[in-house]
Amino acid sequence: MVSAADINKSVKVINQKIINQFENEYQDTKDKVIDEFKTMVQMLKDVLTGKYRGIKLSTIGILAFTVVYIILPSLFPQTIVDEAVLIMTCIGSLKKEFNRYKAWKLNQI
Repeated sequence: MVSAADINKSVKVINQKIINQFENEYQDTKDKVIDEFKTMVQMLKDVLTGKYRGIKLSTIGILAFTVVYIILPSLFPQTIVDEAVLIMTCIGSLKKEFNRYKAWKLNQI
């Protein structure tokens, strides 16, 4: 016969497995967002210093807004927008340009 203690122990094991899986998946997402943000900052810096050219003004605006919003959120009204969502939305909308920049950056080394 299965006791209440056995059930509780099994539930704890299952809960811990779920937590571990979530933490691993979340860490991957967190690392990706941080890496993408670092690339965005470097891209904006290269654009503003004239190293990276041929980028649309609207793209520069989106990059600048995203970077400033993340670094200085107190400048903007409180919203429900999550910083990670904002970064990934920016990257998604500028994917072609972002990939072009990454390729350019690799050739600079």
